[in-house]
Amino acid sequence: MARWITGIILALVAVSTLLFVDPYLIKSLVVLLSLYASTELLSVTIKFSAVGKKAVGSALTALGVWINLFSPTLLNLYMFIFAVLAIGFCLELFGSTQCSVRIKQTAFFILSVFYVTFLFSMIGLLTELSNYKFWLFLTLVATHLGDTGAYIFGKLFGKYKLAPTLSPGKTIEGVIGGVVFGMGGAYVVKMIFYPSFHPVLILVLGGLVALVGVIGDLAESLLKRGFGVKDMGNMVPGHGGILDRMDSLMFTAPVVYFISFWI
Repeated sequence: MARWITGIILALVAVSTLLFVDPYLIKSLVVLLSLYASTELLSVTIKFSAVGKKAVGSALTALGVWINLFSPTLLNLYMFIFAVLAIGFCLELFGSTQCSVRIKQTAFFILSVFYVTFLFSMIGLLTELSNYKFWLFLTLVATHLGDTGAYIFGKLFGKYKLAPTLSPGKTIEGVIGGVVFGMGGAYVVKMIFYPSFHPVLILVLGGLVALVGVIGDLAESLLKRGFGVKDMGNMVPGHGGILDRMDSLMFTAPVVYFISFWI
């Protein structure tokens, strides 16, 4: 019950934010969320390091997202990439821990920073598109209705497991249901925000977003199982952490952003 209540509250907050909040503030919110999400991921991946190293990683992540959303020059991007690589290695150059452990921690640190920085930045960049509310709601609605459809169809008709070692509850039938729900949600978004959008194309986009959302969900399942945790955090009652709630969205937002330039 807590999961459903929390989900409804989050949905209402998200809709209100996207409808009435200025894009600048939306991007600022994405920066703040990336800071917390990075803290969650680094707390899982950097198990043998001090709190200070995790704080450095979170600060770098928020800085990277801020650069991508508010000052996206090629020079700034190169400087950020270099800073992450250099700091990642510098943090593990000294100490008595075995080198094999330190190099793993360096790799996990760099992966964590780039993973959250890139994917969260793409969510914020949707606000810069023409008719951005259409693209934002297309991403949000198709992603989460796809997840809902997959859950319902999986419960009702699920027989063939999709990835049993990563997510035993996911089924091929559930994925099909998610695609159908994603297509329906995308069409509703079209009718509200962009009635002239091609009706067949919107169905294709909705199905694609729902399908990519499954990849994002499984990607985080791989991370969690690889590091031996059930949830990335506990900020959202019934859902785990920020990353647990936004795992699918982090993969669907880049796809929608890239496709928007082709259309």
